[in-house]
Amino acid sequence: MSQYYNAEVHVRIPGGDLVTIYADGPGPAGMPAAAVRAAAEKTALTRVRGGRVEGSRVSTTGR
Repeated sequence: MSQYYNAEVHVRIPGGDLVTIYADGPGPAGMPAAAVRAAAEKTALTRVRGGRVEGSRVSTTGR
């Protein structure tokens, strides 16, 4: 069974700007927020080389 998760990760890029990466998608049902957050932050840092996570937020629709 799977569930849809929403993740928003704020990353400071090397030039100093702050960007938001959205890492939404399905995952195993009932994943803890910490696991969803860790996966989303990892994904964001692969998209923004040399970036630094400033904050993140995760949620689910419950479906």
